Amino acid sequence: LQNVWLLKESGKNCGRGVEVWAHHEALLRSAASKGWNVLTQKYIEKPLLAGGRKFDLRVWVVVTSWNPLQVWVHDQPYARLSKKVFSSAPEAWTDTSMHLTNRAVQKVDGEEENAGPRHSDEPWIWLLPKLIGSGGAIPGAKWKEKVWPSIVGGIAAVAAAVQQDLAFEPEGGPARLELFGFDFIMDASYHPWFLEANSAPDMCPDAGPSLRNWVQDACHGIADIIEATRAGTGLEETGHWQRTIASPKLSTHMLKAASVQRTVERRRLASLLAPSRSYTDAVDRFNPAWGRRGLYKTPAPAAPPAGP
Repeated sequence: LQNVWLLKESGKNCGRGVEVWAHHEALLRSAASKGWNVLTQKYIEKPLLAGGRKFDLRVWVVVTSWNPLQVWVHDQPYARLSKKVFSSAPEAWTDTSMHLTNRAVQKVDGEEENAGPRHSDEPWIWLLPKLIGSGGAIPGAKWKEKVWPSIVGGIAAVAAAVQQDLAFEPEGGPARLELFGFDFIMDASYHPWFLEANSAPDMCPDAGPSLRNWVQDACHGIADIIEATRAGTGLEETGHWQRTIASPKLSTHMLKAASVQRTVERRRLASLLAPSRSYTDAVDRFNPAWGRRGLYKTPAPAAPPAGP
């Protein structure tokens, strides 16, 4: 596969509305049919496989304060595998049970979405000990030295990128605690790539016993974090939770300046995208030679006026 992209419809979850495209004109045509209310994301053509199947990692993250930034990360992410062995054949691109790893997509055909908890573990869910253990997809040393530090660094970068937009809080300190599900996919060189952050991660009530126990244990840790935050005890870790990201408080002046700058950036972006509302116009502006660098050509300079 070369230069393949994912297209995701806005406002959908559990793998719904996700398409795989290798031809940019077809991708733009699909985006235009959806009113351009979509997100495009680079597809990892050579993913790391577990048992021959594609997988991603779900990491639970808790934010107890946006200003100062206080982020807790659960150090035992679990892997979500596809149900079918991976293939790069073009005819397999539409097979969501092969190319998507959402747990909702991988459920057994005919299984009710709201059915009761499973009595056995789901074969498409691997907890971390299996993933990095003997016969797993990632060597333990590689996980400790490269993969996990890169994941924590990615979470820190995402949190810092949105901090200034979310840091306005009422008087009296932190007014919220928020749980996120961060998703990462691995390429064949063991490099994790950030996919998305989910504001309402799957609590897995219908999962197998191992994953349900994982969720229960993680929630007990969140309760400890809440109590420690209220008491101001300075807790650094509890169970598998670690307070990995902390930053000084941003001043009101800094927040206001950042807000103005972001408003300017958004207006500039809107003005750049506004002319390309039609499929024809978008294709005319598209430049495949840019590859991953972008979709739009630099407008050609106006021709000089003709001489007398």
